[in-house]
Amino acid sequence: MPLNYFVERFGGDEFIVIAENISGREEAEELIQKIRDMILKFNGLRVK
Repeated sequence: MPLNYFVERFGGDEFIVIAENISGREEAEELIQKIRDMILKFNGLRVK
């Protein structure tokens, strides 16, 4: 089974989103937004 992955840049850091079941870019974007929100919360910043 092919693995889908996307490399994103956020706040000067790069992170890789890897998923077995991402059917398209739209789902990946939702996943990336959730990860960004988690990073912001972890850093104590507000999520807009």
